[in-house]
Amino acid sequence: MESSGYLVVDATTRNISFVPKDIVYSPWVNSRNDVLLLARRLMPSKVFWGYTTFQIDPETEDIYFCIFYGDYACFRAGREVEGAILINATTGAYERYPMDEIPAWVTGISF
Repeated sequence: MESSGYLVVDATTRNISFVPKDIVYSPWVNSRNDVLLLARRLMPSKVFWGYTTFQIDPETEDIYFCIFYGDYACFRAGREVEGAILINATTGAYERYPMDEIPAWVTGISF
């Protein structure tokens, strides 16, 4: 199931606008295009934390979903967050980033 775009809500005016964009990969689909399942296939030995966040690269206006990964500190206690994986919502292409190399435009970091 694909989406043909996303909504932008202006926080000051509360105006809503539709941005047309093909979204094939997302966390809201129940198929092989689920970004969390894709991340699991790409990195089967990692643990994923936090919410999958919706990100827009301001230069290319490409849409990405961001998921943080790492491992447990000791016997499933505590977290050692190693970095983030960004998955392109249109193509499914991905890039892994260590914590200190996550692009500055990625917002809402949570894990």
